[in-house]
Amino acid sequence: MSFKPKTRRRLLFLALAVVSVSALAGGFVALRKHQNRVSIAHARTLGLAAYQAQSYPDTLTHLAFYLKSNPSDLEALTAYAQARLRVEEPNARHLLPALSLWKRLVDLQPDNLPAKKTVLDLYTQVGYSSEALALANEILFTDTLDDRVWRAKAIALLRLRRFTEARHAADRVAALLPLNLEAHLLILNVMVQAPDQSQFILPYAAKLAAAHPDDPRFETIHSIACSLAADQPHALSWARLAASRENIPADALPILVNQLDNLEEFTASTRLLERCALRDQNRETRRQLVARLYQSERWQEVLTHTLPSPNLPPDTTLTALRAMTFFRLHHTARPCEPHAQPRRGIALHPRLGIQRS
Repeated sequence: MSFKPKTRRRLLFLALAVVSVSALAGGFVALRKHQNRVSIAHARTLGLAAYQAQSYPDTLTHLAFYLKSNPSDLEALTAYAQARLRVEEPNARHLLPALSLWKRLVDLQPDNLPAKKTVLDLYTQVGYSSEALALANEILFTDTLDDRVWRAKAIALLRLRRFTEARHAADRVAALLPLNLEAHLLILNVMVQAPDQSQFILPYAAKLAAAHPDDPRFETIHSIACSLAADQPHALSWARLAASRENIPADALPILVNQLDNLEEFTASTRLLERCALRDQNRETRRQLVARLYQSERWQEVLTHTLPSPNLPPDTTLTALRAMTFFRLHHTARPCEPHAQPRRGIALHPRLGIQRS
């Protein structure tokens, strides 16, 4: 079949146009793919750099984008999982996403024992008791000397109301950490909830206090035991004695402060926080002190204690309290202010774990 010259020219031009458009489209797609690969690689670089700089919100932003395309990159996934734990959200909403990430790490690295222990801690925090018990037993099969694992097992058994086994696990924690306040409070917790052990609470605490004279940790335990036995005068006496000590360890401070509050000794607990915040320079002590000052409407002291520090990453709790204080004072927070020395310390909600069944 023959075509006129004019028709052949038109077909040739059409063919050239189709080829040109196809080439341009292919080149555009290739360029976009290349740009996407560069963007993804750049996100990884930025995310890991932010993690090294302890800028955890930026870590989440960059690595979330990168991991969509590379979900099995262990280095990036580990950094992202660590950052997810460090960027707290109201009502602990960050814990379940963090748990999912750490479980993925364990799936990718079944022999990663530190990752398994992190999963175990998260199971305990979110209340997955059956899962925590199974994982604790798995870890204890090869590592029998980790107090964190025994503690998680004891809490899981206690929540499952398996009191005899829970007491055994709690005793193992106390044997591994004989001077740790929370270890002995865990035993008191079992005694309170078990139907046949409540009568042993006071003798247990008294024995500890006698074995460790002038130690505020065990004076605090004795105070709590007296409270559980409805002996408020002696509970108050032991708590005041513990608060008068100068050698209160940082891990015991939140429990003593909470006990003073339970005894309605709010002035004493605030003074104790102020003294220890100045002495220990502890971030968690600073958090609890600032929260207490805010509740007492001591606005200028809140602003003093919440000045940002160049030596620490931003603290969302202190930043929120500072912003609310400015709002109460009808001011606007200024972006550039002098830095104060950091004060560290205790959690806003110390983990006493003492409950009545």
